[in-house]
Amino acid sequence: MIRATILYVLGVAAAQECPRGAKLLQVKSELELHSTTKRSNQTRSPFNITISDASTTTSAASHGCQAGSHSVDGACLENQCLCANGVGAVGSSCPHHGAMACEVCFQGFTQEAGECLQIQCGDGQHMVNGTCYENLCSCSNGLAATGAGCAMDGASACTDCFPGYDLHNQICKQRQCSCDHGLPSVGENCSHPGSPSCTVCFEGFHMAQQVCKEKVCHCPHGTGARGSQCPMQNGTSCTACHAGFHLLGDSCVPNQCNCSGGIPANGTGCRQDGLQSCASCHSGFFLMDGICEARQCSCANGVPQTGSNCTAGTENCSVCFEGHHLIGTSCVEKTCVCQNGTAARGSRCPEHGSAFCVNCSWGHYLYGDLCLENQCACSNGRGVRGLGCPRHGADVCGSCHHGFELAHGWCFEKQCSCENGIGTLGVNCSQSGESNCSRCFDGYQLEGKQCVAKECQCGNGTAALGPDCPAWGMEHCVSCKHGFELNGTKCQVSTCHCANGKPATGARCVNGTSYCATCHTGFHLYNGSCFENQCTCPNGEAAAGLHCPSNGTKHCARCFDGYHLVNRTCAEKRCTCVNGTAARGELCPLDGIAWCSDCAGGYRLLNGTGICSLLVNEEALS
Repeated sequence: MIRATILYVLGVAAAQECPRGAKLLQVKSELELHSTTKRSNQTRSPFNITISDASTTTSAASHGCQAGSHSVDGACLENQCLCANGVGAVGSSCPHHGAMACEVCFQGFTQEAGECLQIQCGDGQHMVNGTCYENLCSCSNGLAATGAGCAMDGASACTDCFPGYDLHNQICKQRQCSCDHGLPSVGENCSHPGSPSCTVCFEGFHMAQQVCKEKVCHCPHGTGARGSQCPMQNGTSCTACHAGFHLLGDSCVPNQCNCSGGIPANGTGCRQDGLQSCASCHSGFFLMDGICEARQCSCANGVPQTGSNCTAGTENCSVCFEGHHLIGTSCVEKTCVCQNGTAARGSRCPEHGSAFCVNCSWGHYLYGDLCLENQCACSNGRGVRGLGCPRHGADVCGSCHHGFELAHGWCFEKQCSCENGIGTLGVNCSQSGESNCSRCFDGYQLEGKQCVAKECQCGNGTAALGPDCPAWGMEHCVSCKHGFELNGTKCQVSTCHCANGKPATGARCVNGTSYCATCHTGFHLYNGSCFENQCTCPNGEAAAGLHCPSNGTKHCARCFDGYHLVNRTCAEKRCTCVNGTAARGELCPLDGIAWCSDCAGGYRLLNGTGICSLLVNEEALS
């Protein structure tokens, strides 16, 4: 069967099958733009579909077809109408094949006189899934608009506002009054927008009939505080005071001056509180520029008497400066005493005539306020005292203990000398430098006060001496005569040695040298030494040692690529080939197999097989 498919605008499709030999309808989709015509709040679709028949189509009556069908080349087919924005009618519902007649409309469209026209909603409405609903707006702080009063569904639009809010362009805005120097009233607390009305005043202002006014304080004897400096309206608080008064906290109080030796001024007579200003003076004082000056005597190194106790021009001290003491009416410098040093004077002398040193003479040191004799220290002896000790506590010896001797103020332990050993020390050494051994080094032994070298014995060689001799008279050789060799500490008849073979003996062996008589298997003799056998191998790796039967002969252990082992030699690999050149060496994977490296004319080498194939056979196969 041959399938014919008829396509409809808006994705509607229907498939029909024609019997074998029947002609296929030609379907043509044509897009035509029409002007929009409004009819009963509906709009026609701008799309038309025209169906043309490639063969002759006749009515049902003229060819005996039933109602709702039409004849195509003698065959009766069911009528199929077209429909923009819906599904076309078929069969008896379609008055004429290809006519515009709708049976069902798509969502958002309605059927009228066989056509599907778009549904149009009225003012204040919107469409949802093909149905018209009344618009509903939103409104904060009021009543939301609906229907025609709401231009678009979901938009913000109010018709009336809650108390404290006013309607402006369909929006409810909170009512707000004005307030200088504070926070304005809002909402229901504000009777009219912009009118003066405050809820809270800023610092320095107070509320008066819902208006914020600057605070004003009172101040007797000065200037009252205002604004933020005034803690409470109509309270008492000062910022500045009149003459004769000063600020104490936020109040103005009368000035009170000070006066030594008289009666102080106060009030307007005192220019500044706390100043020295006298109104009158006591006995022994006189007034000068508002100050009571005491009548004053003279006093070197102290404070003179004043006032009534003073006769002008005489020396009369009341108190002495530091380092001085009062004798009669004068201040004299204090002087201390010091044995073996310099005495303190003046401020450094705590009490006149007391013992107090500041520096000490040579051989003495300052201990607190006294000068004591220096005492030096001495290890292994007795330290010097007084003038002989340059600094108290220093290491300077005057005499030494037994076993020690004095040198440059130090006590050194006596030390005797000893060749080939260690000399005696201290009380065991009568005088430093003389020879007197306490013990000997290895190889030496003590005889009297001397260390004498030990002597060993050795037949057929040289005997060990000193450190090389373990014990006096013991057999211990360090070298041997000709024909003998050293074995441990003894001289024995010489014997040769041989690596990898049997050593030689007799006259051919000289003083323990290496000399071979015969060699082990895998080695060969050359000039008295055994060397490893080394074979040769062209085109491979030569055998060596035990694997080489005779030095210098051809004997292979393994072969290079392209060669194989034949009777311990490496022969080139040779393959066979029909219709071409046989592979050799590295090109031949295994000796004796069929493997071609090149092909004769009319043949071709098959990849990876080594076979020459006839070109005619390949073409036939392809």
